[in-house]
Amino acid sequence: MNLSNLLNYEIWFNTHPGPLLKSSLIALVVIFLVFMAGSVIIKKFSDFRWAGRIKKIIWRKISNMLGWLGILGLVYLFFAYEGVPVLGMRLWFLLWLIGLIVWLIFIIRYAVVKIPLKEKEQAEREHFEKYLPKKKK
Repeated sequence: MNLSNLLNYEIWFNTHPGPLLKSSLIALVVIFLVFMAGSVIIKKFSDFRWAGRIKKIIWRKISNMLGWLGILGLVYLFFAYEGVPVLGMRLWFLLWLIGLIVWLIFIIRYAVVKIPLKEKEQAEREHFEKYLPKKKK
């Protein structure tokens, strides 16, 4: 495949794009199944005690992203394989890639911006509660 064809809008908006090459189909199925397996593995291992509460949130967000994008990718491949006119368009794969990038940006922003603020608030709350009276047993 010529990579300059990727810049041609007719490839992305063609309602009858033709079948995927067998090698491309197998590669995409493997990628989407790896996404789904990664989602299950990350969700399983994020429940261990060694992961802090805040780190669990990040791992769960990554797990959710991988799971949903794996499922959506397999649904797209089904429609592309069956040759459904509008739902098999290459545009859906492009939108899938854009969704992946946007979701990663939100997760990274959460990890870099919001988590330090939450950790700082937690430290301030612990410092404040240190001086409050405690219940007697």
